[in-house]
Amino acid sequence: MRRHLLVILSALLLSCLLYSGSSIVMQPPLALAHAFVIGSDPVDGSTINTVPSVVRIFFNATISPISVAHVYSIQDGKLVNVGAARSSLAPTNPRELDIPVQTPDSQPQGSYEVIWTAVANDDGHTTYGIIGFNVGFSSTGLSGVATLGPSTSNNLDGVGGVRTLDFLGVLSVAWEWLILLALTFWIGILVMERLLLKGAGRASALLDRARKQALPLQWLCLCALLFGEAVTLVLRTSRLSQVLNVGGFDFTALYVLV
Repeated sequence: MRRHLLVILSALLLSCLLYSGSSIVMQPPLALAHAFVIGSDPVDGSTINTVPSVVRIFFNATISPISVAHVYSIQDGKLVNVGAARSSLAPTNPRELDIPVQTPDSQPQGSYEVIWTAVANDDGHTTYGIIGFNVGFSSTGLSGVATLGPSTSNNLDGVGGVRTLDFLGVLSVAWEWLILLALTFWIGILVMERLLLKGAGRASALLDRARKQALPLQWLCLCALLFGEAVTLVLRTSRLSQVLNVGGFDFTALYVLV
């Protein structure tokens, strides 16, 4: 029993060391920062002379095809959709989202808003925000100031912001940590078994017994991984459905995220 407990504690310690070492040596992937807007054409807050035929949004990471954006003209305080078709990824750049504008020559001058929702292709996290620009003049009474950074294009802070932890956000973080702990502990058990089995000699029977006793822990880790991934997927789909105002659970988004 003491040897069994020693193996478990050693595996846990080795798992923590492996995780700490990998965090120091390896740089975190860019996808962990989600997909944020880093630029647009027209530039956020700018004033241009004519309505563009296509509005382009540029992100810092590859986005999923389910990402969507709409171009609105602000007329008498109301948002009028002037998009000619559904937004789509640029053929040559998976980090660019293009929104065609319907008959740009016939669109009025004034203020325009681009409301976008992006899903990171690698981690499935949802980000969203608003980009504004003026054609000729501002119909909202506000002067346009060109902003090249993501400070205004992304909804980062405040109510509904990406950095604001709501109930779904807290659950997502908790389940992601559960997945990470289960994976790290499982790898630690496997590595510890290999280290103990190496040059086992006379103690091979004892080590085989310890390995059989550790097998339920491995299955527990694998089940926690599977269950955690499923719950995380459901939470991300719920988050996306909430942002898109679907009014329920979007099974289409779930299929794409899978």
